[in-house]
Amino acid sequence: MKPNIFIFAGGKSSRFGGKPKILETFDYNKELLNKYFNVFIVTSKDIYEKIRHLDSDFIIQGMGKGSGGDVFSLLSKMNSPAFIAWSDVFYNEQNIKDILAASKNGKNCMTAVNRENPYISLKLKNDIITGFEYNKDIGVQDNSLFFINSLSENSEEFMDMAIKNEFRVTIVEEKSKYFNTQEELFEIISEYK
Repeated sequence: MKPNIFIFAGGKSSRFGGKPKILETFDYNKELLNKYFNVFIVTSKDIYEKIRHLDSDFIIQGMGKGSGGDVFSLLSKMNSPAFIAWSDVFYNEQNIKDILAASKNGKNCMTAVNRENPYISLKLKNDIITGFEYNKDIGVQDNSLFFINSLSENSEEFMDMAIKNEFRVTIVEEKSKYFNTQEELFEIISEYK
């Protein structure tokens, strides 16, 4: 039986002109994610109206101020392990295999990559996230894929919640492509052509 993966697609996309980023990534990611997971898109009612045509199962949830509260709210109702993904990433098969392998020990975990100019840089001690910081030239950035077995403490910000719940971090080779702006998206698309 395939595990569940929840793609969180509730952000305002303010740096993307208000267009939900999942509209750019879903068709690319759909076949790959469906191969390994039962896929659910978690979004707000407002965003759902913009993406309802996508061929997926949806969970409508009142998205809060930060993704941590939204993840905690959903998973506390389900009471079972799950995988989490962000909607603004183009994944590849190695990304999926990496998080599946990291999840084998049954502990909360994420995969991460060493990269230049990360949007967030994780602080680690014995492979457990202990903090994070912004505006680093080089750092360890999450790979936008997470396995959650159980959550005992909530936080509005996802990385704060990851610290409180002692997420393990496995460093992997960077394969996925992230974007925040239309320009970054066009750059990724030109690489795939």
